[in-house]
Amino acid sequence: AGLACLQDVINRFSTVPEPEFPGHVILEQFQAQVGAALRPAFAAETPSDVTAAACQVCSTWIGSGVARDLNDLRRVHQLLVSSLGKLTHGSINTQLYSESAATLEKLAILKAWAEVYIVAVEEAKKRDEITNAKTKDDDEQPYHSTECLLSLVTPELGSLVEHWLAALRDSALLSLPSEFASQLPPNGGAYYAPESADVRIVSIT
Repeated sequence: AGLACLQDVINRFSTVPEPEFPGHVILEQFQAQVGAALRPAFAAETPSDVTAAACQVCSTWIGSGVARDLNDLRRVHQLLVSSLGKLTHGSINTQLYSESAATLEKLAILKAWAEVYIVAVEEAKKRDEITNAKTKDDDEQPYHSTECLLSLVTPELGSLVEHWLAALRDSALLSLPSEFASQLPPNGGAYYAPESADVRIVSIT
């Protein structure tokens, strides 16, 4: 409930201007509190559904544009980085949490990273367009700054792409009509076990 409330606050107030400081939004002064509220959800003993919800809040916060400085973005970005370890096989204790809960947590992590990557690419594209426009007007050599969200996401892309493709492959297989059930891999997929093949995985796209 607390994470859902936090996400609602971000969605509702991320664009509300700060009346005393023109050009800023009201949530900018609460960046440290947002990071502190999310941090416990990424502890090793946290239930899978809580971490899954926290991943969604992280991607919402990063995509909201409230944190404009790269150092401020790093606080929440590092939480998502810490979650990547849970994507490896056996990294989540399925004796404490069900297989389906563990799978939903992994897919939530991948979904959050996908949303952040989309925002990062769009942001980088806009920066390039602005830079190119200024170059044409000023007749100067273009300056490309690496200090942007994409520079934080790029180091993780190698492993993320593999996990995204695996999730999409699982989703495609599990979406096959029942008459094609014999074509499912006998050992299951990356994010489902053979005995749970009847459970449909939600695509991360």
